[in-house]
Amino acid sequence: MTSIPDHFDPPLELAGRADHARLLAYFATVLAMVLLWLLIADSDWHSGPGLHAFFDGVAVGLAAFITLVLLAHAVATRSRFSFFVGIAFAGTAMLDLVHGLVTIPTLAGLWSSPPETVGPWSWNLSRLYLALMLTLGCARWLTAGEPAGEPLPRRLPMLVLALIIAAGALVALLLWPLPTVYVSGRGLTRPVEAAAGLLFLVALTGLLRSGRWRAGPFAHWLVLSLVLAAATQVPFMASSRGLFDAMFDTAHAAKLASYLCLAVGTLAALRTTFTDLQQRTRQLAAAKTRLEIEVVQREQAETRLRAAAATLEQRVIERTRDLTVSIEERRRSEERLRLLLESTPDALIVAGEDGRIVLANAEAYRTFGYEAGTLMGQPVDLLVPASQRDVHARVREQYHGTPARRMGAGRALSGRRRDGSEFPVEVSLSPLRTAEGLLIAAAVRDVTARRRTEALIARFGRLVDSALSEIYVFDADSLRFTMANAGARRNLGYSMAELEALTPLDLTPEFDAGSFAAILAPLRNGEREQVVFETVNRRKDGSRYPVDVHLQLTREAGGPPAFVAVLENITERKRFESDLRALNATLEARVAERTAQLEAANRELEGFSYSVSHDLRAPLRHLSGFARLLQRDAGPGLDDEARRHLDIISGAAERMGELIDGLLAFSRLGRADIVAETLDLDALVQDVIAGLQTEIGARPVEWQIEPLPAVRGDRTLLRAVFGNLVHNAVKFTAGRAPARIEIGAVAGDPAEVVLFVRDNGAGFDMNYAGKLFGVFQRLHSEDEFPGHGVGLALVRRIVHRHGGRVWAESAPGAGATFYLALPRPGDNGGEHA
Repeated sequence: MTSIPDHFDPPLELAGRADHARLLAYFATVLAMVLLWLLIADSDWHSGPGLHAFFDGVAVGLAAFITLVLLAHAVATRSRFSFFVGIAFAGTAMLDLVHGLVTIPTLAGLWSSPPETVGPWSWNLSRLYLALMLTLGCARWLTAGEPAGEPLPRRLPMLVLALIIAAGALVALLLWPLPTVYVSGRGLTRPVEAAAGLLFLVALTGLLRSGRWRAGPFAHWLVLSLVLAAATQVPFMASSRGLFDAMFDTAHAAKLASYLCLAVGTLAALRTTFTDLQQRTRQLAAAKTRLEIEVVQREQAETRLRAAAATLEQRVIERTRDLTVSIEERRRSEERLRLLLESTPDALIVAGEDGRIVLANAEAYRTFGYEAGTLMGQPVDLLVPASQRDVHARVREQYHGTPARRMGAGRALSGRRRDGSEFPVEVSLSPLRTAEGLLIAAAVRDVTARRRTEALIARFGRLVDSALSEIYVFDADSLRFTMANAGARRNLGYSMAELEALTPLDLTPEFDAGSFAAILAPLRNGEREQVVFETVNRRKDGSRYPVDVHLQLTREAGGPPAFVAVLENITERKRFESDLRALNATLEARVAERTAQLEAANRELEGFSYSVSHDLRAPLRHLSGFARLLQRDAGPGLDDEARRHLDIISGAAERMGELIDGLLAFSRLGRADIVAETLDLDALVQDVIAGLQTEIGARPVEWQIEPLPAVRGDRTLLRAVFGNLVHNAVKFTAGRAPARIEIGAVAGDPAEVVLFVRDNGAGFDMNYAGKLFGVFQRLHSEDEFPGHGVGLALVRRIVHRHGGRVWAESAPGAGATFYLALPRPGDNGGEHA
């Protein structure tokens, strides 16, 4: 068969001897199965694995044969039903092979269950797979038929899927323990077989009820195969009580019979297909012969037609040429008209005598806010505000037959947009007399922007005229004034009529024609957009005043080039500059005098501090020495109060000596020269810390020292800076266990190196930070922390002399952080006093 038909007209009554014969065969097969079952129902027959192996080998071979034939038939006829049945038998062949392996005695130890359990399950898996695939294939065939040209599914993936199912069944039989399929009794001893039998019966019933068993030999043998398959399951295999009994072997034989029936059907289908192909080939040959005869006859007729067509074609060419010329001229005319309408900047609306719109260009739709085409056939009053419609109707009635003129001259006209908003317009009307009657063309122009521009120009003119600055416009060629604002006229004392006869050279006595032309040259050749200069203006009465001039060249479209000059009277500015110069001269003289006085006073103060400090040292040494002699010589004879007084005198003398030493160091610093060099601060800080080890002793101190950047300065002075800061950090962390001191750098101004020394010591109140760097200023008592209040003053003075700055941050009990910012190496930081 070439393909299974798409549909039938299946009458329920029988038709023809072929149908009788087929039904009789079906009935005979069913009767034979029933009689055979009754005959062997009580038989004690038992075969062995050999017969069963023979049955399975033949079944596998037939299933493989059916698979190859049906797949070949499917490829040849594009039959999806044949394809699915072929795939079904491909999987069945593999599952039958698995069943044959299961029942081989030598392989019994491989399976998860004994042979009497795993054998029936392998049989049932094969039958269930075949029954399910045949039922699904028949269901699709019965419902969808065989659509012409529908592509087949891909063969290899379907075959691989069938192989995966068979492999899965084999793995399940190998690994999973299975329950027995046998139940006691004389009825259905293997009820699980009924499931496959039921599916076979469903497919069989569908074929019989649809009448498709009449489609051809393949359908007929498929029905016989399904009858035998159903009988194989029920009653034979479902009644088997053990392996290799009569029911078992008969079921296997019936299965082979069902395979044989389908094999015969597939061969018959192939034979029908080949027969149809041969018949179609003969029909094509006969059709070819008839077609050749028709071609000869048609060629003869075409020869006669060509002769007649030649004359007709010549006439058509001539007529077509005339029509083409006429159509092309009309097309060009219409295109010119369309371009004219669409390119006009005005909204163009054409209305008939009845006042309805017959044409509107794109600008009209855009101006009035309507979508293209929506104005056609609408009354033109739709575009007129309600307050003006009565007047518009009267004017339109009076207009018919009049020449083109502006509509509403001397009257404010408005248009109405789709959203209801109104806008000012100008309207020009033109009559168009056509075969359909008089048409009125209206050119509508939205003058909103023009009205706004006119108002802005008028306002700008008023602003320019009332400006306090002098504004002039003079011709680029003749240099004669063409405009001067009120401020210019008022300041000069000229009227506009008088200025029109003058040029800038008449008002600026500092310039002659050559020097003024040199000022204008950069503007004329485009090198500069504006020229600014100072000059002196001369009034009509001869008085003069200084002005600041801003001059530029304008080239307006449609007009000659002109110069625009804006002048500012700078009399007050000149007076202020003169007063400022005199004041600066006085201030400079006073500053120079005061600086000399301060330098002399500083030198005297430093000398005095040094002299006083030096002269006080000798009396203090005497006082301290005599106090010690008195303690040594008269000590045993003094009472406790006298000895305490001597101790106080000695201690005060020592502290006074320390203060004098600090004052001397502070005074020397003002006179010492700074020897600048690039310093390795890491080594300098380590040297400072090593010098404090004796004072630190066994105290636990955690040092956190970051790599420090290089700076440029005096090594001795900067060592004194870090010595004082680190010594203070050690001193003020005396009550901390452990003490923690950090030394590092932070990001700051790119021109600076910002360093810090941080501790977790006693800290201080920031309200008193202003006293921190003063000489002899202390924020803690002598009993808490010893010291004389000169160290931080020395730090600030040294950092200032290096061009840097120093500050601190702290809180009571939270430690303190001291920052010093020094110029980065390479920056020009001079010495600061």
